[in-house]
Amino acid sequence: MSGFPNLTELCVAECKNLIEIHDSLGSLHNLQKFCAEGCTKLMIGPRGIKLTSLEHLCLRDCSSLVVFPEILAPMQKLKFVELEGTSIKNLPRSMQNLEGLRILSLQRCKMLESNDPSNFVQRLHEIFPNLTQLCLQDSNLTILPACIEECHFLEALHVYDCKQLQEIRGLPPSITDFSAQNTLVEADCSILNTLLTRAISSTTILYYILPCQQVPELFDHSSKGNSLCFWFRNELPSLTVCFVSGVLGNIKPPFYVNLNFFARINDVDLCVNCFCWYNVICISENDHIFMFNLQNHFHHPMNSDIRRALETNEWIHGKVSFVMTSPEKYSRRLGGVIKWIGVYVNRRFSRMENVRFTNPYTSNNTSDVGKKFVLLGEAPDIQQQQPLNYVYSDSDRQEPENTIDYSNEQDGAFSENVKAEREKLEP
Repeated sequence: MSGFPNLTELCVAECKNLIEIHDSLGSLHNLQKFCAEGCTKLMIGPRGIKLTSLEHLCLRDCSSLVVFPEILAPMQKLKFVELEGTSIKNLPRSMQNLEGLRILSLQRCKMLESNDPSNFVQRLHEIFPNLTQLCLQDSNLTILPACIEECHFLEALHVYDCKQLQEIRGLPPSITDFSAQNTLVEADCSILNTLLTRAISSTTILYYILPCQQVPELFDHSSKGNSLCFWFRNELPSLTVCFVSGVLGNIKPPFYVNLNFFARINDVDLCVNCFCWYNVICISENDHIFMFNLQNHFHHPMNSDIRRALETNEWIHGKVSFVMTSPEKYSRRLGGVIKWIGVYVNRRFSRMENVRFTNPYTSNNTSDVGKKFVLLGEAPDIQQQQPLNYVYSDSDRQEPENTIDYSNEQDGAFSENVKAEREKLEP
């Protein structure tokens, strides 16, 4: 490859008979993109690389590749490395030279640190201090150590389908996307409650998914089924909402999850938030809790009728609901999948006296209304609630800006960023 010093892109994807990549490739200083995805017989790569212009490196599904090359010089432009489905046993310490690395995908890397699966994660904050997204799903990880909290820029962490993961000892303070379904993690352990407390009081959380059979007591209010009613005034409350899902049985993914927040003004329900989580492809083998922060998805600008109602200081009837559907028959709801729904009011941004979970116009005891925690067994049945007349403004009909999109791959996608980076690698 030394005869092509000006080469900027090289794609050898799906070259089924490719066994070796020559050392000369590691010195192409102008190379920006390299993709060897699906080269299942590739066993030997360059012993070392100093690709100072490289931005994207994809070795996805190079299932025979065992050794990752040494990094011989600082590489500040490399942002995304995908090693998914490789047989790499360890990552060299010289990977510290990947100073610009932001996204690392190691899903289905069963051989990585096979003798001590947590060893790599123990060194994560030292090797990749600027990492923002890490995918470890379907790996042999057994413990998520407390030292991962030192990864101060890590925002997305996926460890779902890690069938040997038994303990979560910490999460980075900046984490917004976290999924740990189909693991052996005990949902009621004390450290997990600590993490939940931090999560539900944060407005930055996009979604958390954890093993759980009921709405935790940390939430202010809960109700059976897929919807919950409350009242608010003066301001749109900052809420973290959750739902507990059951096992999906014989229904095959992907699924759609719709989250709606309506405010009833003059007997008409106006949409405050309409958010759709597309292509959820993970099959839950037991009950899980899904948590979202509504403040991330409020419509802007606010509906004028809602704004005027907030200025009157009158109580406004609100309703939050989740609906799970199958894209094959989108009109058909998957009944019984969503067992519980819960709401937590973020005290840092909302005053509890402006939120109530019983009707303020019919309750005789208003001294503690809005502060009482409703136990799971005491929650009202949603079937007794009145039907809603949904009204959408033109802006409501637009695609939500913060939609989370898992790709259609069978084993799950990492994030929108990964999907975008993969598209850049295509020839």
